[in-house]
Amino acid sequence: MKIDRISLRNFRLASEVNLEFDKRLNVFVGVNGSGKSTILDALSLALSWLVSKSKAGKKTGQKIDETDIRFNEKSCSILAYAHHDKKTFKWQVNKSRKENLKNEISEINPLIDCFQKEGSFPAVCYYPVERSITEKISGSLKPGVYPPEVIKSSLLGKVDYNLLFNWIREREDLLNQKLAEAYRKHRNNPSQMEIEPDRQYEAVKKTIETFVPEVSNIKVDRESYSAGGASLVMEKAGETLSFDQLSGGEKNLIALAGDIAMRLVNSAPECKNPLENEGIILIDEIDLHLHPSWQRTVIPNLLEAFPNCQFFISTHSPQVISNVRKTNQVFCLRQLEDGLESSHPVSAGNAPYGMSIDRVVELVMDDEARPKEVSEKLSSVFRLIEWKKFDQAKSILNELKKDMPSEDPEIMRADTLIRMEEIRN
Repeated sequence: MKIDRISLRNFRLASEVNLEFDKRLNVFVGVNGSGKSTILDALSLALSWLVSKSKAGKKTGQKIDETDIRFNEKSCSILAYAHHDKKTFKWQVNKSRKENLKNEISEINPLIDCFQKEGSFPAVCYYPVERSITEKISGSLKPGVYPPEVIKSSLLGKVDYNLLFNWIREREDLLNQKLAEAYRKHRNNPSQMEIEPDRQYEAVKKTIETFVPEVSNIKVDRESYSAGGASLVMEKAGETLSFDQLSGGEKNLIALAGDIAMRLVNSAPECKNPLENEGIILIDEIDLHLHPSWQRTVIPNLLEAFPNCQFFISTHSPQVISNVRKTNQVFCLRQLEDGLESSHPVSAGNAPYGMSIDRVVELVMDDEARPKEVSEKLSSVFRLIEWKKFDQAKSILNELKKDMPSEDPEIMRADTLIRMEEIRN
């Protein structure tokens, strides 16, 4: 299943917004308050009705709150279009300040029927900017509860990464139990001990190590577990570290990659290649806590690790944006007086892929690559050189050199132009 488009009417910042999506990657860019989270929240709300209808007992998804209705408007709506197995489905969630508007969700049922016949359901995950990470591993999770609970929890606001850590512990417990049984059975002939590998567990660990190659051998520390607690440990640079000893960026990326992988492998447990299951993944501020070098690799890693997932992400990072190819979508969001506006910052057939950071900042993010004062002074320098007022140009250039490195390309270019012009004259 893929989401084709969404239409928002009077939802928060959006008076009338219609967005058509790429089947793999959709990136939302804009200043704080421009509407990035509005789009992601609307997608999450619409998807919650699909998820809830797939489970017995609970028949309704997340409702639009009255505070979500645009100021001075009477009602709002979210209309989603999706396709699956060459068929198109749509559903609409409505809210009115006074009337009791019915939701138009009848087309969700035949879509659910398709999933039930196939024996799988796409993983649907939302990672809002408030996502928090804790290492606490506690309680007992029984095998088999993961598919419905995993999908449900992923759309209810804050992501509980504790579920991932407990899942890892549970898989290790099951594996250790199988090893103990095999040992008892073949203790007199150890060569016949064969344990079927846990494809789900290995897939999750492999994914984490792909995203953060500095760590390996992820496991639960059994000594602390037997002492009444539990600790997730891993190896890094020859040292064994607990999860809480890692940096914020490492924690965030390990938890994010592992959580997505866990939800995918549980959406169709019998799949031979569990990471190839379908999913719809929403991530707000994907660059959260990440060093620029990891910001460059996070999109390529997501697309490679999860080949059948559709991603909707927001970012403030030019490093992230410069990895978006022309087959994907970039939406530049702005808040205007009459509502939310979405535009594509590059012309048709082009993309920010491979652009320099300066170009991304200026062309896509609609900002200046340098501080405004520096940009204005550099412009003055080159203008004065063009007018052959070299002494004035040198004076401003010397002011800039007091605070800027002399190896700056524009400083060096200005110096070279002045020398060349002085030689000619």
